[in-house]
This record gives sequence, structure tokens and C-alpha cells, in this order.
Amino acid sequence: MGRLTNLQAAAKRFASRFELFATRSGLDLAVYPAMEEHGEPSCVLLVEDDQPSREALARILAVEGYCVDTAENGAQAFERLHHPPRPFVVLLDLGLPVVSGQDFISRQKQEPEIADIPVVVITAAFEPWVPDAVAVLPKPLDLPALKHLLSVLRARQSSRCIPAA
Repeated sequence: MGRLTNLQAAAKRFASRFELFATRSGLDLAVYPAMEEHGEPSCVLLVEDDQPSREALARILAVEGYCVDTAENGAQAFERLHHPPRPFVVLLDLGLPVVSGQDFISRQKQEPEIADIPVVVITAAFEPWVPDAVAVLPKPLDLPALKHLLSVLRARQSSRCIPAA
């Protein structure tokens, strides 16, 4: 119980520090959306079992202009990959209930229609081994590093898209 309370407090501090940083930096919190070439927001699937952490990061991503779909476990995440909107990336915690992060990645890579969606692992685990992830980011999360990684992945996906004739 004490660990959960500490995580919830940390998530609240994280969200309020980000808002304070944004205000001091003159960052407009109504930033234009990260758009795909055909005018729709870029979608991120955020998989995190800790509700305060999930909500805080989802809000930050929304402020950055991303469409954010969330799941609290690997089973929900796997289900969401089979329904629109298709995310351009999955942000995945490893220590999930029901279906773990490792099991989620293993199942995802076995299905050709969703295997190409990159997975970024966000974890507090010390030196995790996740060979099928495009990146592993440690908690506490480095927001500028995440933002840069998302822009690189978004650009990579956009460059693979062939416009309709």
C-alpha cells in the first residue's frame, strides 16, 4: 500500500512539475497536434497499470498533440491494437497484470498485421532485456528524450506511407 501511495504522489508531482516547466518556458499548452500527412492526429497506445502515471503521461502526450489511447494491462493493449485508431507506436510498461509487457511484445510480433508497430518500453526495471523493443526508457521518464524518440518514429512511419493517387 505504501509503494502505491508513493507512486501516486510521484505521478502527481511529475504532472505538476511539467505544467510548471511549460508555463515558465512559455510553452503553449494548446500546441498544434502532431498530424499525419492526411490530417489526422498521430495516435499513441500507452500501456501502464499505474493509473496516476498513465493519466499524467496521457495528458502530457495529449498536450503535445498526440491522440492517446490507454490500456492498463497487456490483454487490453492487445485488444486495442486490433481496432481503430491504429497507433504509430506503443509505449509499454513491462510489469503489467494479466498479460505482462514481455508477453505482449511476444504475441504482437507473431501477428503480421500488427507486428510492424514499434514498441517503446518504459520501465523501472534495472537493465531490462527487451530485444524486440525499438527503445527502452527508464523511469523516471526523461520527457525530452521521449518527445524526440516519438518525433523520430513518427517521421519514420510517415516516410513509409505512400500517398494515394
